[in-house]
Amino acid sequence: PPVTTTTGRPRQLGDDATRLSVTELRDYMTLDPMAYTGVAARGEQVYAKAMCAACHKHGDIGQEFGPDLTELAQRFGRTDLLDAILTPSKSISDQWSAVEFVTRGKKVVAGVIVSETADKVVVQPVGAPPVTLAVKDIQSRATAKVSPMPEGLLNTLTMQEISDLLAFLE
Repeated sequence: PPVTTTTGRPRQLGDDATRLSVTELRDYMTLDPMAYTGVAARGEQVYAKAMCAACHKHGDIGQEFGPDLTELAQRFGRTDLLDAILTPSKSISDQWSAVEFVTRGKKVVAGVIVSETADKVVVQPVGAPPVTLAVKDIQSRATAKVSPMPEGLLNTLTMQEISDLLAFLE
């Protein structure tokens, strides 16, 4: 089983990337020249491994439940990209914020609203099929304080894989 670091990040023994705190990883990936040696072709495979494609499009790859990452490097620098990956709840765009619904039956559904009419709301939870809620059954709804993008998505990757992923995204 994974060992947990003092920063709370899971650490597989022998995996150099998870030995670093979030701040150390961000600093390494933005300041060390070795972090810029990633290969975009390998990064495409890492994009799938890190589950990015489950919610984000990049070119023809992936789903559109979150922001399109195709032209990401034209809008954001590497530090902003890493901050968004490492601490996704730090800054959540209104366009992609999740909504938490509580039904009269006390069922809680959280996700991005796919569509909404006077009678129903279709919600896309992360990693699950869409859920249709009847408006009459909704007791409450509130903007979620946590991003639909989970933290720790880089925890299973090596430093080289993270570098390759960044090369692909950039």
